[in-house]
Amino acid sequence: MTTSTTIRPMAYTDMPILHGDWDKFADDRHTHLKRLGNVIYLQPGFFRNEDVKQLQNRKLIGLTAVDSTTDEIMGSCSLWFVGFQPEEVPWTEPGPEPESEIRWCEENAKILAELNAQPVDEARKEANAMIDSLDAMEDKDMKYWQSVLMPPGSKCIVVSGFSVLPQYRHKGVGGALLKWGTDQADRFGVHMWVHSSEAAVKAYSNAGFNVVGELDVDMDKYAPGPPPEGVDVPWGHYIIRYMKRLPKE
Repeated sequence: MTTSTTIRPMAYTDMPILHGDWDKFADDRHTHLKRLGNVIYLQPGFFRNEDVKQLQNRKLIGLTAVDSTTDEIMGSCSLWFVGFQPEEVPWTEPGPEPESEIRWCEENAKILAELNAQPVDEARKEANAMIDSLDAMEDKDMKYWQSVLMPPGSKCIVVSGFSVLPQYRHKGVGGALLKWGTDQADRFGVHMWVHSSEAAVKAYSNAGFNVVGELDVDMDKYAPGPPPEGVDVPWGHYIIRYMKRLPKE
């Protein structure tokens, strides 16, 4: 069953819902592993803080999907317009940042500072080091594919964020968000690419993206502890896919 969807520019007031109590990584085993360490982008509020900052960036477009009937927020997508002039980017002024968001960011910064100031025992140090080595390996791979997919002088659109609230998945919401981006890529005659999680591969494939590279992560090699299922279950392998979409003529 599809949902009637409207795509509009992301607003500051969307943040409490888009980054509220639901966990966008709840089904992602790779993220579960990384949470055994101290990866900065998995700390509380990181993505909300980043989205607030990016709303003022003229090279980044934040999109929100809302139900056309109820106006309920269903998901979001962030697009990075690489190599574009600011005046080319279909950016919309987000308006002044509400005092509520400013206060939230300040309070969250204090909470993170307190968490990071807590003493770390040897077991935690070892766990952090193992996850840091995983993160470093993946970052090296990402930089390689960035050099392949957008070498200096490139003009392209990168999907830098994509999520749909659980109750709205498999209803065409993700497709509507990606179509806004692919329409822009076709209009400008540029390619798009994305560093895809396992769960999102089908949505990108349906939008015309093709796999151009893979990173097979042996998660047990980097695991400082057992998975949620228990000590007798391996973490297994996780495939990160680099996907590219060429513009339609």
